[in-house]
Amino acid sequence: LPKFSVKLGTYRRNFAGGSYSDDYETFSGSKNVEVAASLNMSWRLYGSGGFLNSRKQESAYYTKKISELNLRDAHRDVSNINRLTHSQIQRLEMRYKAVLAERKNARKVFDQAIDNYISGKTKITNIRQVLEELKTSSVGYEQTKFDHLSEKIELAKLMGVDDFPGEKFERLVEK
Repeated sequence: LPKFSVKLGTYRRNFAGGSYSDDYETFSGSKNVEVAASLNMSWRLYGSGGFLNSRKQESAYYTKKISELNLRDAHRDVSNINRLTHSQIQRLEMRYKAVLAERKNARKVFDQAIDNYISGKTKITNIRQVLEELKTSSVGYEQTKFDHLSEKIELAKLMGVDDFPGEKFERLVEK
């Protein structure tokens, strides 16, 4: 802490040639009443609590700033992942409708091809090709369902919930 000192002066008795005089002086030789103040301050430059050695405070400050930046980055990353997952779910829902229609169409074509084969209007090679299309559409349908449910589970995990309100994942898997 700074140190303050004030000198107010003293009375002084001077003897000169058989007489004396009382003088008030602050400094020797001064005959005026004076008030002198001085300010002495000292700071440590290095060492504990030193002016130039404030690394603890600075490192704490920068650690806090880095933590704030990391928190902001994590929030942004989770927000982006959340947005991407949500858009992926919407895309998979539209794909699900298309794959479902493709599967129904492949089933109709297969049934018609079997009827044509039984009546002798088509060859077994055509049946094989139609069966391959039915298999491909069924696998695509199941894969789309799996991807859709996986993304919903990921979204629920990002949101911090075990299940979505009104929907059970088990029921969705059974569909």
